[in-house]
Amino acid sequence: MNPDEEPKKFARLEVIAGYQILAVLDDEDEGVVLKVRRDRGLSMTATLGPWPSTDEGWKAASDALLNTDLMPIAASMDAALAEMSGAIQQETAPCPASA
Repeated sequence: MNPDEEPKKFARLEVIAGYQILAVLDDEDEGVVLKVRRDRGLSMTATLGPWPSTDEGWKAASDALLNTDLMPIAASMDAALAEMSGAIQQETAPCPASA
């Protein structure tokens, strides 16, 4: 690699509202995808793409990695994770004692 050339980025980690959100490029059978993962007791992964596994596809996926605003994705994931967590707590809550 040319020393003046910037290395290609394949992942991005940010902290939003006190929790990490990770965006990673991955080459899968159907093409290049951008996976966004959020962990808040439960984990959620959203997948964007696929783009073709070509130079142009990798460029488009890399641009998505660098330019996607993770804040609204984190907010949506947080809402869904809170809803799932509440549903799980309801299912596992002890039954009230019978009178």
